[in-house]
Amino acid sequence: MARRSGQNGRIERKGNVLYARFWLDVPGQQSRLYKCVRIGPANGPGSLNKFEQKRRLKEIIAEFGANSEEVFRQAEAVNLGTTFKEQATRWLEQIQKRKRKPIKPRTAATWAGYLGWLNLLIGEIPLASVNNLAVKQLVAKMAAETRNGKPRFSAKSITNYTQVVKMVVGLSSQR
Repeated sequence: MARRSGQNGRIERKGNVLYARFWLDVPGQQSRLYKCVRIGPANGPGSLNKFEQKRRLKEIIAEFGANSEEVFRQAEAVNLGTTFKEQATRWLEQIQKRKRKPIKPRTAATWAGYLGWLNLLIGEIPLASVNNLAVKQLVAKMAAETRNGKPRFSAKSITNYTQVVKMVVGLSSQR
C-alpha cells in the first residue's frame, strides 16, 4: 500500500440508477476487481443530491475496505506467497551448499540465530513488503529494546542483523 494513496471511486449513471465504481483487492487474484455497487435512483423519490452521492460513495468504499491497509495486506500475502521466513530458510541452505565460497559452520550458526530472532518480528511479512520502511521499523525496535536497564543490542549488532535482512531479500533479486 506504500504506492497507493487511496481512491475516491466514481459515480456512474445507468438508466435511472446511480452506481458506485471502485477497485477492490481480492485474495488469490493478481489483478484487482472493478466493483459496482448500487447507490440509488438518479432522480425522483429517494434520489440524492451531488453532495450526498459523494458521501454515500465514500461510505460504500469504506464498507468494502477498498482503502484499508488490512485488506490490501491480506490480498498481498495470498498473492505474493513467499514470506521472509521461507526465503530466509532457502537463503541459509543455499549459502551453506554453494560451490564457490560456502560459509563456515560457525557463521551459519550465528546467522541462524539472527534469523530466529528476525523471524519473530518480520517472518510472516511477504518478502515484497520487506523494504526500507520495514527495516527502519525493525532497527527502531532493536534500539528501543532493553535488558536489565541496558540496551539489548549494540550498534554493531544492529548493523549485523540488518545485513542479514539485506542478504535474504537480495537473494530474490538475484534470480
